[in-house]
Amino acid sequence: GDHVMGWSSTVISAPDGNMSQYMSSLHKLLERSEATYWPTHGAPITNPSKHVSDLVQHRLNRENQILEQLSTGVHTIQEMVPTLYAAVHKKLWPAAARSVHAHLLGLVDKGAVVSESGTNRLTDRYSLT
Repeated sequence: GDHVMGWSSTVISAPDGNMSQYMSSLHKLLERSEATYWPTHGAPITNPSKHVSDLVQHRLNRENQILEQLSTGVHTIQEMVPTLYAAVHKKLWPAAARSVHAHLLGLVDKGAVVSESGTNRLTDRYSLT
């Protein structure tokens, strides 16, 4: 499916997408030994272990970037996206915002971040705990 693709990272879009669950499933894939993944979209992935490791690292890097944004006083997804996705065409920023939201919900689950309103919406302000 779209869980792991060779040409792009998967958009995890809250509220249906859960970054914590996605990361957990990537770690499960790292325990497997398939030689090739056959994604629904894109070419076969011939080194799946490295590819999945790279995806995990990409997500962890993004999480750290979000935490850095929060630590410098940036509290909304709308403020974060232009910085975090400066190299991405603006037409993709709505999907990027949903991905940042999914990351923030994962950070809320971990107890690292709180939604100031307590509702965990895309439009909320978020802060470090």
